[in-house]
Amino acid sequence: MPRPKPKFVPDYFPLRPDMGADWRWVYANLLRQQGRNASVPRDGGLIPRFKRYQQAEANNFAGRRHSELPDEEPYLHQARTISQTSGVKELEIKCRLLAGQSFQLIGYLAGLPEETIRMFSLAFFDVCPRLEARSYILHRVIKLEYEKPNPQTKLMMLSCFLQGPHAVDLWIDWLPHAGEFHDWQTEVGRNRQIIELFVLAQNLSASGNKERLTKLMTMVMSLRHKMSHGKFANQILSRSITEMLSEMCAPNATPETPVEERRQTDGRQGNSEATKTFACRETLLQQAVQAN
Repeated sequence: MPRPKPKFVPDYFPLRPDMGADWRWVYANLLRQQGRNASVPRDGGLIPRFKRYQQAEANNFAGRRHSELPDEEPYLHQARTISQTSGVKELEIKCRLLAGQSFQLIGYLAGLPEETIRMFSLAFFDVCPRLEARSYILHRVIKLEYEKPNPQTKLMMLSCFLQGPHAVDLWIDWLPHAGEFHDWQTEVGRNRQIIELFVLAQNLSASGNKERLTKLMTMVMSLRHKMSHGKFANQILSRSITEMLSEMCAPNATPETPVEERRQTDGRQGNSEATKTFACRETLLQQAVQAN
């Protein structure tokens, strides 16, 4: 009895965690570079078509066999052209695919045939079966950077993936006006300014003085139990801002240094208590400035 050949691509290759969204195109190129044949029973129906197109593209579509391929594969040729331009059209298609929109709707909004969008997804951005795999989308498809600022394209894909289709049109409207002054009086200006602030916030440096951050978090957590008893947070923070500044600026302070308990003043205690409280704050602030 003959031994059956293993189905390499359908069973194993697309499930590799290190493969990107263009795994079919990468595998077809791997077969072409190694001089291996692509068969429909083993590799499926798309891999041989992609391999044949890559061979024609490598020969600049010269010769009778290669020159007729763009006419035989018009949707693949159009999808390949979009992927090579790396413009707004490609970014829009990727964002709409990440937002979960259908091929027919994306083609209508982008002004392209539905089969072109389908071929673009299958060849260069196959994310539809894995939209529920959040970690794969963030790390293997969008490829977010955590140690340096991310470009606008990655932030746009991230926002569309997390917020849905309604964010795509807002980002497309903002792209030509990035870095400009936006009018808060209009809805369009407010939407652009929100995206502008989001981009600036995402590009803030995450590296800083860890010791001071630890001190600040310790102080804030020490005030948490007071905020949960029905008191206003701004009153508690205003009463404790001097201690927080003195702790942050003190050179010999440690993260374990507790926040001094302030005497709770009340308006019924009179002006004398308010004067003492103000003088105490001024003294602590002067000490903090001198220590710094």
